[in-house]
Amino acid sequence: MNRPNTAPVDKVTLEILANHCRAATESMAYTLYRTAHSTFVKETEDFTIDLLTPEGKTFAIPLDLGATWFPGLDYGPALDMVPGGYEEGDIAFTNDPYSG
Repeated sequence: MNRPNTAPVDKVTLEILANHCRAATESMAYTLYRTAHSTFVKETEDFTIDLLTPEGKTFAIPLDLGATWFPGLDYGPALDMVPGGYEEGDIAFTNDPYSG
């Protein structure tokens, strides 16, 4: 994927962006937890929410909800299996524990 040349981000802006991304994952995790039909999901919090780069690298995870044991996983191989690939703005859901 081609990326435009960008200037380095200062530390304060980087921290603000990191907190914003973490808040987004925590909001997604809370919504999944709150709306889950599975008692198992609600009682054990056995789910994971991540934000990924276009290449499939994890860059944001919730801290308080879900079973996020492996931050930094590379989901690139799973994304490569999608016929036609992913386009900007696409969202992926999976329940395959082996795809990551």
